[in-house]
Amino acid sequence: MQLDPQEAINYGFVTDRNGNRISSSDYSCKSSVDLNIREVLVKDRKNDRVIRSPGAVLGPQESAYLISEEYINVPDGYVAYVFLKNRLSQNGLLAFNTGIIDSGYYGPISTLIINLSQIDQPVPDMSMRIGRAFFRVVFQKIGQEDSSFTPIFNSEKKDYEKYCSFRQGELINLPRNFLDPEKLKKEIDSELTEKISSFSIMRLGLVVATVGILLSLLPLGRDYYFSEKFDFLSIRYESEQAKEDVSELKEEVSRLKLSLLNLTDKHELNTLKSEVETIREMIESKSKDKTGSLSSEPPVN
Repeated sequence: MQLDPQEAINYGFVTDRNGNRISSSDYSCKSSVDLNIREVLVKDRKNDRVIRSPGAVLGPQESAYLISEEYINVPDGYVAYVFLKNRLSQNGLLAFNTGIIDSGYYGPISTLIINLSQIDQPVPDMSMRIGRAFFRVVFQKIGQEDSSFTPIFNSEKKDYEKYCSFRQGELINLPRNFLDPEKLKKEIDSELTEKISSFSIMRLGLVVATVGILLSLLPLGRDYYFSEKFDFLSIRYESEQAKEDVSELKEEVSRLKLSLLNLTDKHELNTLKSEVETIREMIESKSKDKTGSLSSEPPVN
């Protein structure tokens, strides 16, 4: 059986921080009781020290604890269900530890919230219609419905400073940012740098090995190419032979010139001139043939 919010307040299920009952006049025809923010516990952005403040501005992915102004007193045989206000959820704030409060608890309640939006979110946001309200709580009787309604409160009120100290210890062990993007970025950058360095070294090794192989094969290829394209031994032999032939012809011309000087017979002179001319033409023809054959080949050093 769910309790009417006004009835739950009148019986003392919800009190202020001093244990006094709060006003129930605003909860006519309502389904739940609103709880307001008393303090926000958030990590300082410079040194991660936990700061206690009536309000804070949460950046994207930042987390904080919200602690209630009101106290919840759950008597034996009853249970409380706590939910984050819808308006906060619509603004991108997510609560992690809302749920059930068992019987026997008397003290403030809190929740860890995360700003999942992409913009800064003030908590509380006084421009919102709900103001400082962040929780809504519903009380329900456990077991069979009973005509009598006599809740028995046996719980002891929790000390607020001890409660805050406990929540501070929890928050100090949590990252200031939900996904800790700075740490993730560093890890990703480190991994990428390592992979790039490894790849660069491997690629450099492959390049050096390839160049080494090419340099070792280049002389072999060069020798093979020129040996196939040019027969250097035959070219050198023909060149030497041509030089010898030219030398012999020059000697023959010199001999004929000497003979010419000693000739007196005109007929013999003409015959000798004709022979000289024939020899000269042979020399020129042979020189041209040898020169032409050699000019088509590369010079030999």
